[in-house]
Amino acid sequence: QVRSRGVRLPRAERARSAAADMPAAFGKSLLSSLVLWGGLRFPAVGAEVYLDGQLLPEDEGGVMDRLTSWLDQQQWSGDWSSGSAAQKAAYGKVVEVANSASSAPWVALGVGQALLLYFWWLGDGLEVNIEAARLSLSMHWLSIQYVGCNVPELPADLWQHHHCTWRWRHAAMIPSEIGATLARRPAALRLSAQLLREAATVEANMLGLPRLVAALGGHRWSRAAEINSNAFSFPGPVNRPVWPRADVPLAAFLEAHAATFREELEALLADGRFHGLYWGGEVSLTQFAPRLDDWQMLSLVKNRQRVSRVCEHTPKSCELLASRAELMGCAVGDAGAAFARLEARSALRPHFWNSPRLGFHLGLRTPPGARMVVGGQEVTWEEGRATIFDDTYVHSVLHEGDEPRLLLIGWFCHPCDLRGSGGVPPERPEPLCPAAAA
Repeated sequence: QVRSRGVRLPRAERARSAAADMPAAFGKSLLSSLVLWGGLRFPAVGAEVYLDGQLLPEDEGGVMDRLTSWLDQQQWSGDWSSGSAAQKAAYGKVVEVANSASSAPWVALGVGQALLLYFWWLGDGLEVNIEAARLSLSMHWLSIQYVGCNVPELPADLWQHHHCTWRWRHAAMIPSEIGATLARRPAALRLSAQLLREAATVEANMLGLPRLVAALGGHRWSRAAEINSNAFSFPGPVNRPVWPRADVPLAAFLEAHAATFREELEALLADGRFHGLYWGGEVSLTQFAPRLDDWQMLSLVKNRQRVSRVCEHTPKSCELLASRAELMGCAVGDAGAAFARLEARSALRPHFWNSPRLGFHLGLRTPPGARMVVGGQEVTWEEGRATIFDDTYVHSVLHEGDEPRLLLIGWFCHPCDLRGSGGVPPERPEPLCPAAAA
């Protein structure tokens, strides 16, 4: 539902308004009624846009918050599953909002994220919702143009304020990930090629932007798969999708105690405590996997604290993890460790993290058929073996096997990040860290 409303601020007043909103993650756009960057113009007449009968605010952050809050309620209503009538009805309402984006471009970013987070999968299988993904791409692209992230001359403060790199990364990720998925299906090769060409066009536009190159200290990426958020904090050759285990002492520690971690996890699963602890704690929101309970993560330590309600059942694992400064001394958001269960014949949609950090996976039960692709590099798991990887690269998981995959997963301070680790140097100094990071 869209109603016209005459709203227009002089350009100088719009600029002052945007500056006042700087602390917000996504404040009112500096170009709330007229986009001039690059010659692209949106209507000077504002619009009232409604979601399920409720008026959406005229700013990007407010729209994102409202959409995710509403979709969370729909998703946990009891009737939601991929392909269900409830999900299809919710999808239709989000598409209605998307149809208003040409006259109300501030909704584009929120709609693009909603489609990615809640409608990536089609049905309960492993089929990607191509229609939703392509609409998500068009919404992200519209949001890039709306705030001027496609303009080489965009001032640096506005590039940062509008999270331009984050927007571009989504616009590059969506077509490349869908194209790669469809390339495995002979009947979809033509569409796959079309999407990969779209991805190449987005990449070419993105990788040539001066603001992106400047943020990397002059380093240039040759393709979108190389893009990672850590490079903006620690530019140079230190960044790679998968790290050698020998370079990260935490890997050897995890492997030495794999039997303990597995023993306590197996005990939780055997008597049903894992299920109860998961549903009574931090339930994974958004449609990360095709089915709501496909992906279950049970935190043991998080944000420098033990999770007491879980550690009561896993005292040995928590004691071991709490002894590691990389986890308990790391101030980066969500640093910690968790048991993770991925059901058979499931997957995790493509995603990436923004804060400087690294991730680990320790194989506890690793049936055949499961693999991860991170930064274009394929990873498989072995029981008792740790994988150290950079989860600020785009990564996704596909499990085509017949049994659940069980891991101990975690996130810890990047070896180059002395600020996030409270000034405590890593156990093994990383020689490739840029000097400015030390």
